[in-house]
Amino acid sequence: MPRGCPTCCVCGGADSEGAAPTLVCLVELRVAASYGLEVAALKPIASIAALGLLVATCSASDNAPLLPQPAQLSMAASAWVFQYSNSMPASPAAAGSGWSFTFPNTSGPSGGVHYLVTQSPNLASKSTLTMSGVISVAPGTVWGSNDPSDMTPDHCRAYFQQAGDDLSGTGPYEFYRWFSHTTIALTDGGFNVTTPFDPSQWGSVLGKDGNAAGSGWTNARANAQWIGITCGGSYFAGHGAYVKSGSATFQMNSFSVQ
Repeated sequence: MPRGCPTCCVCGGADSEGAAPTLVCLVELRVAASYGLEVAALKPIASIAALGLLVATCSASDNAPLLPQPAQLSMAASAWVFQYSNSMPASPAAAGSGWSFTFPNTSGPSGGVHYLVTQSPNLASKSTLTMSGVISVAPGTVWGSNDPSDMTPDHCRAYFQQAGDDLSGTGPYEFYRWFSHTTIALTDGGFNVTTPFDPSQWGSVLGKDGNAAGSGWTNARANAQWIGITCGGSYFAGHGAYVKSGSATFQMNSFSVQ
């Protein structure tokens, strides 16, 4: 399972025309050891005026939710945001009962689609997560994985993250991010996937099942901040997926927890 690239946010103040303060989100791009070197760089990925949805990532680590947890998930496209995906817009496009996006042809550690998330409700009493939609892939499309140590075929999967994660993946933070073992293969056609909130069905950022997390599993569900999908190759869950040639569109019609 992958380590996600950390984000930080800088509140930029009013612009030259006196508009509301903007929230400029930056990605700290860490090239993993599999790339043969360690590099850090800050790159802007979005500038969104007064977007409360992203304020949480500016706050210090905390075991309590940094934003009020919504009672239900939103399928509004504007309520979802891409993370660590420099070649993508701030949010997906509205489509049908949900949203959609087109995979880019941009490779490299920050290219492709990595994470796409929205605010999470409290998951402590939830038993299942269900996703349904359709993937449209043009004939002859060739997929790529952004991490050179990964390999195709590419997949997406469900994901959630506890509030206050410092993204180190060490100590208690090893159990703040969870990736479903159930995947959606990025092939042409519809999908309808249900994953139970059973600890054996989810892996931590370092690949341990929820059964190995002790209270970390229950804490993450009760204090979930973000929920959504991650995309990657056949080995790393969130290191990014893109198309080398051709085209592919991902449409999510329903994303719910029960």
